[in-house]
Amino acid sequence: MVVAVSGFSILISSCRRDKDDDTIINTETTEYAEEQLILEQIYSNADRVVDRALALGVSSLKGGEHPLGGCTEVKVDTTTNPDIDLMTIDFGGAGCLGYDGRVRTGKLLVYYANKVKSIEAGYYRKTVFNMYTVDRHKVGGYREMWYNGTGTTGNHSHNIVSVDTIYLPASSGKVTGTSMRTREWFQGVSTPQTADDIYRLTGTGNFIRPKGEIYSLEIAKPLVDALNCNWINEGVTNIYPGDATKRVLDYGEGDCDNDAIINVNGIKRIAKIP
Repeated sequence: MVVAVSGFSILISSCRRDKDDDTIINTETTEYAEEQLILEQIYSNADRVVDRALALGVSSLKGGEHPLGGCTEVKVDTTTNPDIDLMTIDFGGAGCLGYDGRVRTGKLLVYYANKVKSIEAGYYRKTVFNMYTVDRHKVGGYREMWYNGTGTTGNHSHNIVSVDTIYLPASSGKVTGTSMRTREWFQGVSTPQTADDIYRLTGTGNFIRPKGEIYSLEIAKPLVDALNCNWINEGVTNIYPGDATKRVLDYGEGDCDNDAIINVNGIKRIAKIP
């Protein structure tokens, strides 16, 4: 049995198929978790794109095999503010096939501290989504990031505050809210390339769904964002609807695939991460 919701193929787990399960499946929908899956992946992916552009620099993004996609134009304005530069990552309007197989349009406007490295005190950046889409998902809002030191782990980390808006496919509305993340740079900090970078994400959020339903979330087990994989591939998020049962969103144990498991009252479904 296959159920299509919000652009995902949702497979009902075969481990439990009795009548009580069917009742729960009909009354406890998984849309909260499906929408959060879209939101988490798209915003984390935008951070990846920005990291890649800032690490490579404009000179490396011109000509040849473009590291962000051959249809991408990157410009830096260094004249407006002596301490803050503006990098514009422009994917155009026709649909730009990126290095990771995703199709993007619109722009990412990245305001960043130009005199401070990303692993130094005082580092700051803000990413604004300007008519930005990923695989036809329209994205709004902005993300702000500050350097947070090394803390008890000894790993560099950043705090991220995000004002989120994701427009769902087929004009089915939008999910809005705010989220807070701590992004720990777990691996790859000592090398110049980004391909070996691994981040761990923790945090919370509060959101409103298309019909006004509210939910909150917490990351119960750190989400692992390894840049040599196209998807978040480890970690657990607990989702708390305002008037329904908790959803558990499980990204797995580190295998590089786009499978995630949604668990509602012990009934599990597999969802495909975009």
